Amino acid sequence: MAKIDGGGHGIGRADGIYDNDYLWSIDPDWLTVLANTVLANNGSAQNDAVIAAIGRFLGLDLQQFVPKDPQYWLEAQDAGYRYVFYRRELGNNQDDEYYVLCNMPKLGSRVPLHYFRKVAFGQNNLLSRKVIKDIEQSGNRPYPHDVNPVFQDGVREFGISLPLAFSLDGNRQQFNADKHQFSVIKNRGNPLTTNPRLRKNAGAVMSAIRPYCPVPLNAGNAYLASSELVQTVVAPKAPPASATALAFFQQARRTEAKQVVTDQEWCHLRGHGDGGEERVGNFVAGSNHCNTEQLAIESAQRQTTHAGQADYRLFTTAYLLPDDSMNAVNGQSYLAVDTHYLQRAYVDKPAGDPTVQHDLNRTAANAPIAAFIRYRIYRHDGQQRHKLFEHLFEGQNEFFDKNQYNILQFAVRWSLDEAGVKAELEAFVEEIQQQAGQV
Repeated sequence: MAKIDGGGHGIGRADGIYDNDYLWSIDPDWLTVLANTVLANNGSAQNDAVIAAIGRFLGLDLQQFVPKDPQYWLEAQDAGYRYVFYRRELGNNQDDEYYVLCNMPKLGSRVPLHYFRKVAFGQNNLLSRKVIKDIEQSGNRPYPHDVNPVFQDGVREFGISLPLAFSLDGNRQQFNADKHQFSVIKNRGNPLTTNPRLRKNAGAVMSAIRPYCPVPLNAGNAYLASSELVQTVVAPKAPPASATALAFFQQARRTEAKQVVTDQEWCHLRGHGDGGEERVGNFVAGSNHCNTEQLAIESAQRQTTHAGQADYRLFTTAYLLPDDSMNAVNGQSYLAVDTHYLQRAYVDKPAGDPTVQHDLNRTAANAPIAAFIRYRIYRHDGQQRHKLFEHLFEGQNEFFDKNQYNILQFAVRWSLDEAGVKAELEAFVEEIQQQAGQV
């Protein structure tokens, strides 16, 4: 049993993953399309070569590949959202293994790849199961889940809440029906360009909102850690006005945890490397896994958007954990601290647009803590814009591993430079076929 680690910056932020703790699959229709475009013709041998090429391209173990077979796909629903599980038969009187489908990026309307994480700690009820996550013993930070840690090979296995897969049919529609309950912080229409400015410390920038925060935050402190804000708002002893934040977190994450269980970071809505500024209206608190997911998108799109060949624009929305804890100061909300917020957040909206004031009214008392984040990348051609990529994901997700990082980067790169990625895949396919004696 080998563990895949990232190492270094970027993908090094992603969780390591043991090769027997995941499964992956390819959508059959997309596989056929890919085989017909990457190869001169199709067929089982060519399809096998494409599967092998995709696996090698993404660092996915071919031993963990499973075909999409409905008889092994199980489904459960909760609060209108679907959860899909894969049942893996081991035989030889061994108990079946179960894996849960993770949120995946789309290519247009198609979900090309499916990625599953192993679940355990449950009985017959699929929704009671937890995702296995391995944490080195040297990191003794406890995760407050109602499971006993299992020690194995120098790691502790923890049960992590099930992921929401917005890539599943129906789940995005359910979110669209639910999203009107959320306050929002936005970045609409800013160009994706390089940034010559030095990066400022996010905690120092966000300390400006301390006077607006619920007690007991000290307004005189020159630094505000995202974890300090989150632990104050999303907690059993939070101010009464923010009690809904913990309740929503528990419902959305399917957990009885009495606090947010992941390390928090200040997450840019428009990354510093894409021209984003360190200012109050460009930050929300999110899990370190959420920030890693953002980084996967940002680092992949920059290969195309920073090349200077076209005008690319970023639209980002943070949907906040519902609460009503932030105070007004001199009749102003905390977003008023950011004197450039309206100018930067609503580039595509004319002055006086009623939706802008509606957003501001909703968000005025809501702490900047992400429940969900949506990314959209457009190419602008004169007065027309064309959506190239969209991804909706959780702001408090509890895992994001190396394989998910690679899959997301692949989807972003394909969406912005399909021809370039296909050329790379062709090289992998040719090499694999030569090794197999097919060419």
